[in-house]
Amino acid sequence: MQTLVGQTIGRYQILIKISETGSGSVYRAHDVETDCKVLFRLLPPSINGSSDNLERIRQSIFINNEIDHPNIAKIIDVGCGESRLLENLH
Repeated sequence: MQTLVGQTIGRYQILIKISETGSGSVYRAHDVETDCKVLFRLLPPSINGSSDNLERIRQSIFINNEIDHPNIAKIIDVGCGESRLLENLH
């Protein structure tokens, strides 16, 4: 599998891969616009292109941001890069 470490997707420069699960790969990245280190999740290609999947993702983002817990990451940015969905987690 091709590594994304060292590449830039959108405004995020990928620094290190942290984990990979069925819901995507999580990386530590550098946000070049804000000069901050962030967690960055690249969603798997299997959920791209389906309107049902995209709607489910939108709903989970809304629900996620209603929860305030130190062990749950907040989603602070969602976008597309390299034809794949990505989330910036705080």
